[in-house]
Amino acid sequence: MKKIYLPLLVTSYLTAGVVSIGPEAYYVERTRASGTYQSGVLYGGQIAWNRLKKWGLYMGMDTYVASGIIKGYNFKKKALKSTLLDWQLEGRIGFNFPYITLFSGYGYLGENINFIEPSPTTFHYRDSIKYIPVGFLSLFNINTQYSVGLNAKAKWMTEGRSRISNDPRNAPLNLLMGNEWQYRVDLPFNYNFLNTLEVSFSPFYEFRHYGNYENYPYVFVDTKYQIWGSQLNISYFF
Repeated sequence: MKKIYLPLLVTSYLTAGVVSIGPEAYYVERTRASGTYQSGVLYGGQIAWNRLKKWGLYMGMDTYVASGIIKGYNFKKKALKSTLLDWQLEGRIGFNFPYITLFSGYGYLGENINFIEPSPTTFHYRDSIKYIPVGFLSLFNINTQYSVGLNAKAKWMTEGRSRISNDPRNAPLNLLMGNEWQYRVDLPFNYNFLNTLEVSFSPFYEFRHYGNYENYPYVFVDTKYQIWGSQLNISYFF
């Protein structure tokens, strides 16, 4: 269980597997083409498993869940407040080259948005997004203990749906979303000790876009998220 340590060069792990777990927090800005704006901080945690072996098959999966309160206003500038529950499950497969790991896969993203007082509506939104990720993992080793990485991926939506409920005047209904690209970049800073343990602090930025889609007699309004956050993980190499 060891790594290649080539100062200031992009490298990949030699270990067969890595399990990571830890908390995360991120700031969210949610905007809709109708004029709605909300923002707030979400807190949660994530767990991940990756198979990282030089010149070998790469496999990985992770899941996270986070929740918080977001506030803002609608197109009439009336105050909005809602709870936001955010979760994801993603699986990946690819190949570990000496200096970089390339991957694709499949993922599911879910969001529950429940409007609460003083919002003028009490709607509940449950968004479900299926997507295909394409990206890479890389690592710059500074010495035998410290390293910094660069991970990036683009996600193409294959299906997006929004279920609207808790409307006192209408029965629950499902709206389709227009498929759009999503993007994410992570910059992990790592400290390795005892050869098999590592602590990582990883700032990240994520952009989500759910496209406009006409659903007679309703329309899903173009929605965008900008997310800035960080993760603190402890990893075990085996």
